[in-house]
Amino acid sequence: MPEGPGGQQDFAERTAGKGLSPEEQLLARERRVVLTRALAKLPERQRSVFMLSHYEGCTSREVSAMTGLNESTVRVHLFRAIRKLRVLLAETTGAGDSVEKRRVNP
Repeated sequence: MPEGPGGQQDFAERTAGKGLSPEEQLLARERRVVLTRALAKLPERQRSVFMLSHYEGCTSREVSAMTGLNESTVRVHLFRAIRKLRVLLAETTGAGDSVEKRRVNP
């Protein structure tokens, strides 16, 4: 594909290949912002373990070798990070309210 100024593809070419409408692109961008903010609220170790595992694709053993943490400790940090992210994201989207109402009023 031809590249425009600065070595980057034209905006229309970049977005056309993904097949996303402008609305879908906006929603995806907003989800990334919300997730980034939630990740920033995690304790450093949980955030590091989560990022290495989910964004870098590292196994628990690889994360253990990189961080110096015991492999079981890595799994605990990952579990806690995911649990906390679920709570933070539910609070942000308002989904937590409906979950609580279902628990109280089955």
